[in-house]
Amino acid sequence: MNFDEILYGATEGLVALGVVGLLLVASEIGFRCGGMTRHTVDDTAKSQLPVVQAALLGLIALLLGFTMSMAVSRFEKRQDLVVQEANAIGTAHLRARLIPGDGEAIAGLLRDYLDARLRFDDGDSLRQQAARVESEQLQERLWSRAGGIAQQDPRAITSGLLLQALNETFDLASARMAALANQVPVTVILLAATVGMIGMGAMSYGYGLGNHRHIFSVLSLALAIALVLMVIVDLDRPGRGFIRVSERSMLQLQTQLHAPVP
Repeated sequence: MNFDEILYGATEGLVALGVVGLLLVASEIGFRCGGMTRHTVDDTAKSQLPVVQAALLGLIALLLGFTMSMAVSRFEKRQDLVVQEANAIGTAHLRARLIPGDGEAIAGLLRDYLDARLRFDDGDSLRQQAARVESEQLQERLWSRAGGIAQQDPRAITSGLLLQALNETFDLASARMAALANQVPVTVILLAATVGMIGMGAMSYGYGLGNHRHIFSVLSLALAIALVLMVIVDLDRPGRGFIRVSERSMLQLQTQLHAPVP
């Protein structure tokens, strides 16, 4: 198991707890180092330490903001693809109903396909895999039936439009799979956490030089950094955690397609 699986497989609380623990360890090391060197550091060096501390805290803020921006942009892309896929399935369903004969059978397969796609967004990995296999099988059946209709009358506009809609539907399913795998590089998250530890150590080093520990400020900064990193990880795995990609568009389409035809 690599570090990516460990980080994204852990719960949000465990991620936050682990980050807080690492930050507090770095703070303790910095405080002890400051205490040991308190009598060897002159006043000039002590007066320059706040500049270094401020620069490190600014770098931490920059890295956290940059990493959060990456996670948010990926989350918004996944959310947009849900809407696009719902629109594509709805369009294909409408076009299938315009075709006499096999059109209604294709529409029924599209309803089954929509149900499978919704099951794919379940957080359970086994059910996700089963839903993925089912949706791929339904893609083959849909394309086979639509292709058969097109071969019967290659000049038919409706069958051509249906094939176009189905192609877009399948492309968007692949795009959503790629978007799920497109996560913030773990290296970036590790860099932000490492710089956070360095900043915590530098801040506590100054406390060690003064032989006075500010518990509240240390805990506040550690919790703030840990919470931001927890949210970044949560945004980057939309099938789990507190922040999830909304399936409202797909659910609304499911209700609409399964409603009795007047």
